[in-house]
Amino acid sequence: MNIIGIDPGTESGAVVVWNIGERKIVLHDIKPNNDLLEWLRTQCDASAVACETIMSYGQRVGAETFETCFFIGRVMEICHHRGLAFYPLKRKDIILVHCASNKASDADVRAAMIAYVGQPGNKKTPGPTYGITSHEWSALAVATFRTAQEETDQKLADLRALREKPVLNDV
Repeated sequence: MNIIGIDPGTESGAVVVWNIGERKIVLHDIKPNNDLLEWLRTQCDASAVACETIMSYGQRVGAETFETCFFIGRVMEICHHRGLAFYPLKRKDIILVHCASNKASDADVRAAMIAYVGQPGNKKTPGPTYGITSHEWSALAVATFRTAQEETDQKLADLRALREKPVLNDV
C-alpha cells in the first residue's frame, strides 16, 4: 500500500510516494502545483494522501500563505473525488514524532529521515534516500508519519506493559 506525502508550497510542492509494506520510497519529486494536482487526479497510485497543513500561531500572514491554503484545499477535493483518505498533518506533530522535539529544524528532519529510511549513498552505490533534496525531506517525513507514529505508540505500549508486569522475587 502506498501513501503520498506532500509538503505544499505557494508555487510548487514536494511529493514522496512511500510504500508502507516494503518501507521504501517509490517516487519523489518537486512539481509545480498545477502539475502536482493533475498527477493526483490522473496518475498517482496510492490509497491515502498525507499533507502538511498551515497552522495559525497568531501572527500575520500574507497572500502566499493563503495561496498554499487554497492549494491544500484543492488536494483535499481531489482526494475526496478519488476516494483517497486524506490526512492533514501539523508540522509540530510531524517533527515531534520523527525528531522527538517541537523545535526541530529542516536539518533535524533530514537526519531523522536518514535514520528512519536509510543513508542516501552516492551515484555509484545509491541508498534508499538517494536523490532526495530540499522539501522532499519534509514530504518524506509527512509520508512516513503515520507508520512512525504507530511504531512509537507500540513501543510505548510495550514499555507500559513491562512496567506493569509483576517482578518475581527470588525465594
